[in-house]
Amino acid sequence: MAIYRDTISKLIDEIHQFQPNWIITKSATPDVRPPLPFFYYNIRRDYERLTFNDVESEPFSFPLQLTAVAEDPIEASDLAHDMRMLLQSWGLLEGLAKVGISIPRVESLANVETNFGVSYETESKLLVTIVANDTYDDTTQSGYIEGVDISTQANIKEENNE
Repeated sequence: MAIYRDTISKLIDEIHQFQPNWIITKSATPDVRPPLPFFYYNIRRDYERLTFNDVESEPFSFPLQLTAVAEDPIEASDLAHDMRMLLQSWGLLEGLAKVGISIPRVESLANVETNFGVSYETESKLLVTIVANDTYDDTTQSGYIEGVDISTQANIKEENNE
């Protein structure tokens, strides 16, 4: 499983259920940029396991920075605010829970204004904590629970009534 790619892809798919016109890209280099306004994301640091059972199905968390970019500072702040409200909405959280993802925290970071000489751009940033469960298939057990017959005599313990 591509932990980050799969988790972020599911998150973006769920965001597009509510805001299909939002442009969300993984990078925003000066030479390859979508039209304004848009969002871009990056992973702030590696994931942390939340339990230490040495199994693949344990939950992990990682911080994701989502940045709204617009010409107008108010528009960038409004976009970041709208994204924050969406990320904390029950509809989005319910959809994410169905695929094993939760968002326990969304923080606003300071705005950054960039002067390109001919234009200004403002970046309004959010720091999103994502918790996800890695996919795991248990191949150590054979058969299915339906294959167990609990009515056989070998499985019944009788009491000695002497």
